[in-house]
Amino acid sequence: MVKYLYVLTSSGEKDHYYEQFFLSITSLKKVMPNAYVVLLTDDKTEKTLTGKRNGFREMISEFKNVSFPDELTMHARSRWLKTTMRKQVTGNFLYLDCDTIIVDDLSDIEESAEDIGAVLDYHTLISSSCASTQNWCFYSDTVLNFSSSKMTDKRYNGGILYCKDNEIGHEFFEKWHELWLFSISKGIKQDQPSLNQTNYLMNEVIKELSGVWNCQIAGIGAIKYLYNSKIIHYWGANEVNIDYPYLLAKSSIFQYIKETGGISEEISFMLKEPRLQFDNKTCILIKDTFDNVCNELKNSNINTIPLSKIYKIVIKRTILKLLGKNHKLQSVYL
Repeated sequence: MVKYLYVLTSSGEKDHYYEQFFLSITSLKKVMPNAYVVLLTDDKTEKTLTGKRNGFREMISEFKNVSFPDELTMHARSRWLKTTMRKQVTGNFLYLDCDTIIVDDLSDIEESAEDIGAVLDYHTLISSSCASTQNWCFYSDTVLNFSSSKMTDKRYNGGILYCKDNEIGHEFFEKWHELWLFSISKGIKQDQPSLNQTNYLMNEVIKELSGVWNCQIAGIGAIKYLYNSKIIHYWGANEVNIDYPYLLAKSSIFQYIKETGGISEEISFMLKEPRLQFDNKTCILIKDTFDNVCNELKNSNINTIPLSKIYKIVIKRTILKLLGKNHKLQSVYL
């Protein structure tokens, strides 16, 4: 039996992490009502899980909390729990980030994975990623004296991780936690550089899963996995001050859960067809067109340029590329 594992750290009123978790577990239970769900949290978060933040309990099978020194930040607690979850939970598990929507039955994960399974970050190799992603991969590895980006050209996304309860799984997480502690000592708080360095040092033990297991809808090439997606990973939209195109990631949904402790009929209806929940204004943009515009703007003060103008430029360039550079659209101002 596979356990479905969430890690939650939340301050209560100041964030939407609990609300994202509640929406995700609700979507999981709609698809798999008998799923064995584990929630791993810390002592500070556990104290906030009362009242309207208590509705999750009827949907979980196992609850564990870990105590930390008071001075440890919420972000550090989250990553500490995540990099040690193998020793906190028994049995094979599929770890799920809170900012996910479960779309389809996940019970066949053991047929798709081996000891450890994950999906490529942004659904592509580092060399095919946008410039900012490449720069971050090589910058973080340089600071940490890691070599995984250069030697493998791969970076796995840590949002969905399958792990067997065996010697390889335990060794992987022990090494990951050790390297993450080293990372934060060097100022790199993220867990993916250490995750991927661990994979490299263990002779690339991670088996690459199909993108349907972690359809990162803002990632390059994600569109081809959306139709058959099992898990939609929308990322923490409440931390991004833009009009997010995925409707199930709208802050209004999380605010409703925060205020009521439950799911409205409208939200429940949306969860019946999670793959369709995109704003009507959502469109597909070609990566290299967007990259070119970003490169032209990189020396400008981008904070002074309206986001709508940037998208208009990108859309115009995309259309011109499709129609041909001599098309009369060139004379049209978007």
